Amino acid sequence: MKKLFLSLFSFCSIWLSSFSQNETNPSLVKGIIVELDSSSSPFIFSPYSDAWSSMGFLMGNDDYNLNFKNRYENLWTIIHPNIMNGSVNLYYTYNPMSWSQFDNGELKYPILHETGKSFFNDSVYAENLKGELGYTFIDPNMSPLVTQEGEDSVVIGADGSYYTVYPAPEYYWFVDSDVVKYKLRVDVEYNKKGKEIRRTIVSIAPVVKFYENNDRFGVEYTFRDLCWIKYDELKVILKDIYFFNANGKPELFLEYIDNRIK
Repeated sequence: MKKLFLSLFSFCSIWLSSFSQNETNPSLVKGIIVELDSSSSPFIFSPYSDAWSSMGFLMGNDDYNLNFKNRYENLWTIIHPNIMNGSVNLYYTYNPMSWSQFDNGELKYPILHETGKSFFNDSVYAENLKGELGYTFIDPNMSPLVTQEGEDSVVIGADGSYYTVYPAPEYYWFVDSDVVKYKLRVDVEYNKKGKEIRRTIVSIAPVVKFYENNDRFGVEYTFRDLCWIKYDELKVILKDIYFFNANGKPELFLEYIDNRIK
């Protein structure tokens, strides 16, 4: 009788263990995009930081680091210095060989840079970053440069053609007030019964709103996904950074973001 009881107990233990594993082991993983905006998640967007006030002029490493040191007012202000110094790897939001192929947070198209290189000591990486983290604005109403005689300035090309000379276009970095939402690539895991068992953030992308020239409509607002960042790398940066929530209590950025995807 005792042996029978032990056998039944062993069988039940194995069955329960197998049942439990079937309930918690993922059988299907589905990738989805979750968007966080200032309405649903205000504390990752504001307050805006004074660190950006001189961004157009702070191209030197020392000046930039001094301006952004210990500035944690919002998520973009935290992320940006870690992009500039090469602490996180960036991924294009599209296939750079074919702009019609979007990545959707799968991290397929890295913006390559060497270990130890940053915006300030790697000219190739710097140009790649400038192409993704800002834009050149050409004013359609810009007047050409003029000569001392007050005439339009022109140059003669190699083919003998005359070209009017205009002032150099302005370059603008996307600052914290430009960021209007974040996209999160989330893997949702299901068991064999189709029950959701886990959500994991894979990557995150800031989305900005900015002015852009349009040949048909002139200057208008448009939106742009800047880049994808592997969330595991960002977690290392955010693990000890807090903000004050609506109750006036400190809360981790990581906990706040994780709660938004549940």
